Amino acid sequence: MASPDELDAAQHKLMVDMTFPCVVNPILRELEDKNHSTTPTLIRESFEEVEAFYPGFTEFFVRGLLTKARIDDRIDMPEAILKLEGSGEQKDVLLRRHESVFRNLQHRADSLKLILGRIPDEISDRKKFLDTIKDIAHAIKHLLDAVNEVFTQIGVAEDRHRLDKKKKDFVKYSKRFSTTLKDFFKDNRLEIINITQWYGCP
Repeated sequence: MASPDELDAAQHKLMVDMTFPCVVNPILRELEDKNHSTTPTLIRESFEEVEAFYPGFTEFFVRGLLTKARIDDRIDMPEAILKLEGSGEQKDVLLRRHESVFRNLQHRADSLKLILGRIPDEISDRKKFLDTIKDIAHAIKHLLDAVNEVFTQIGVAEDRHRLDKKKKDFVKYSKRFSTTLKDFFKDNRLEIINITQWYGCP
């Protein structure tokens, strides 16, 4: 079972890695689409630049806003990010290839994220949560099958090596998620799932 320190470390990494792409970036992208001004683009690029030099800046910024608004004690950040990530496509993580095997891979990855996004709402209902776990298992299998299909379309050895490493990492984190589920059903600790399940995401 994960220790409290491991859970804290996992939560911190989640916040650092996901606050910009899941919270701030989609808002600025939407403003870019609706506003002909260059201001949203400049703000987004400034966030990207600062985040590159100071990882975690966006998470610190968002938490500061929540604290200033006095709602920081009412918002579970890992849960909120999980729901946001599962709410729709993130433009910055869409595949650029348009062949059918790549479109299928994108579809399988998006499907898994959507299923994972159901966890916060269903984790307290044992029957629903068990059904969701089955759906996750099927989605993981379909995603791995899609990755294997992509291998047939990659001719550059270096690209194949990178994809193989990503696949191995995904399998490792999926196994960690499985172990986390066993701990959850043994101890009924909701925060374990909300944090560590993310590391089953591609």
